[in-house]
Amino acid sequence: MPLRSGCAIADHQSRGVSPLSADTFQHTTENWLRFHNLLIATEPRSGRFDAELKKFTEFVATRQSSADSIRNQRARISVFLAWAGERYSHISDLSLIEVDRFLEEKRLGGLKARSLVSYCHALRTFFQYAADQG
Repeated sequence: MPLRSGCAIADHQSRGVSPLSADTFQHTTENWLRFHNLLIATEPRSGRFDAELKKFTEFVATRQSSADSIRNQRARISVFLAWAGERYSHISDLSLIEVDRFLEEKRLGGLKARSLVSYCHALRTFFQYAADQG
């Protein structure tokens, strides 16, 4: 079917591009490369709460058998702890108000309800673990 001259591609888009499109593309691409054992992992940047993240990941690994579940929980908590590390010196400085702020920033950034639920589940597990650890 021939293309009409003068017709821009944007004229045919039924919806706009989400600000999270690049993140979704990167996540999907990484999963595809990981599936084919082609992903070259880079060293993660060090953060203020890396020790806590490592201990939490070890805890989750003892409770859950799914590698995907462990990786997803770690990824969610890693994002939260990076956010918190830019604002607070100690995890004990965090309260429910800060968790609400974090989730609201994610929602305003375009995160869908399903992803917010995933963050809430990971955060609930993390704070239950943190409370058990004192």
